Amino acid sequence: MGAGYLQPITDLVETFAHWDDIAEASKEAVTGEDAGIYGVPITTDTRAIWFHKEVFAEAGLPEDWQPGSWEDILEAARTIRDSGSEATPFFMFAGTPQGEKASMQGFEMLLYGTAEEGWLYDKESEKWIIGSSGFIDSLAFLKTLFEEELTLPLGQHLDPNISESIYTSLLPEKKLGMLIDGSWISQNWTETAPRPWPEWPDVVGLADMPTQDGGGAGTVTLAGGWGLSIPQHVTDRDIAFRFLEKLVSTETLINYAIADNHITVREDVAADERYLSYSPAVEYFTDLLETAYYRPALPAYPEVSSAIQEAMEAVMTGSTPEAAAAAYDATVTDIVGEDNVQEATA
Repeated sequence: MGAGYLQPITDLVETFAHWDDIAEASKEAVTGEDAGIYGVPITTDTRAIWFHKEVFAEAGLPEDWQPGSWEDILEAARTIRDSGSEATPFFMFAGTPQGEKASMQGFEMLLYGTAEEGWLYDKESEKWIIGSSGFIDSLAFLKTLFEEELTLPLGQHLDPNISESIYTSLLPEKKLGMLIDGSWISQNWTETAPRPWPEWPDVVGLADMPTQDGGGAGTVTLAGGWGLSIPQHVTDRDIAFRFLEKLVSTETLINYAIADNHITVREDVAADERYLSYSPAVEYFTDLLETAYYRPALPAYPEVSSAIQEAMEAVMTGSTPEAAAAAYDATVTDIVGEDNVQEATA
C-alpha cells in the first residue's frame, strides 16, 4: 500500500457477497492509513503454545494445561527443568538469525499481551511507540529463559535452521516441552513429510498464549496470511474485481485451505465440514482468530522488525532489557524520524 502499487477497492467490496464473512481483524489488516481497503483477505495463520503431553505428564503437569500468565509459563518450564527430564522446557524463536519468526512468533506474542496500548505503532496518532515498559518486560521474559536455563543454549537459538531440528527431532523425540509456534507446523508430520509423526494428535497439546498477567482479553495471538488486490494501473477495475471474486469462491477457498494447510479468514469456509476435518488442530487455530492482532502493514515495519530482533539478541548475549530497549528506541527513531515516534502510555 505504501509503495503505491495497489489501488483502493473500498467501493468494490461493498458488493462482495462474502465480505461480511471475513474476520474483522483480517479486514483491518488490508485497510490503509487512509482508511481505504486495499485487498480481500483469503488466508491467515495464528499462533499458540504447542506442548508435549508426555513431557508434561512426567513432570507432574496436567494434560489440559492452560497458562493464565507469563509466570505460569515460567513455572511450568521450571517444573520440567527440576523434574530431571531430558527435555528442554521451553522454546521461542529469538535473535537475528531467526528473522521475522523471532519478531512475530516470539517477541510480539509477548508484547501484544502487555497492558500498554499501541505496542509497536499507534494508529490514531500514526506514530511508532518508544519508551515502552511492555517492551522491557517482554525482553525480561526472554532473559529469564536464559538465566534460569529454561530454553535451548544460545548457539542453537542462533542456528538459522533450528526450526527443522525442532520439527524433525526435538519435539517428536520428546526432547522439548513447550514451543510457541504457528498453526501450520503439523504439516511437518504428515505421511508425505520428511519426518512423519502420525501420533502427534494424541501426544501434542495446545494452549492459548496468555497475556502478561491474564488481563485484557486474557490471551493473545498474532496472525499473518495473504490476500488478493488490484494493481494501481489496472484499466478495468470492475472486470478485475469480478475475476477476483471467482478466485475467492467458497469452494475454491475450502480446497485451497486443505491443500496449503492454512487457516481461513471466512465464516462460510470455517463452517464447512471438509475444512473442519482436514487437520486435528484446524478448528482450534481458527477460533483464535477472534482475538488476533496483525503486524503494522507499513513500509517501515521490516526495519523495525530487524531492530526487535537485535534487541532480543542483545539480551540473549548479556545486555539488560533496559539497555536493549533503549537501543531499540534510538534505532526506531532513526528509522522513522523524531516526528514519527511517541512515548508509550499505559
